[in-house]
Amino acid sequence: MKATATDDGLPKPGPSGGNRPQGVQIRWITYRGPAKVTFDPETSPVVYGKPITFESMASFPAPGAYRLRAIATDGSMFSTYDVDVQVNAVTSSTDRR
Repeated sequence: MKATATDDGLPKPGPSGGNRPQGVQIRWITYRGPAKVTFDPETSPVVYGKPITFESMASFPAPGAYRLRAIATDGSMFSTYDVDVQVNAVTSSTDRR
């Protein structure tokens, strides 16, 4: 999975501490689906004042229709991007008739 976001430079970095990132950060979540998807890594590093492209591997524990969501946030504003994925069941050669 790949998502890109650009930091607008606002809010300006302040003193360290608190819950607000000092720049933009992207995180993948399972928005909809039959099971929770595992992302590796789940969250990007924080980048201030420039674009970031974040790549993550997704592992699906069960077949079905999933909607995955990338959330880019700078602690003040956020943006989302959705990806729909259809995971088919795996069949072994012994299952075929």
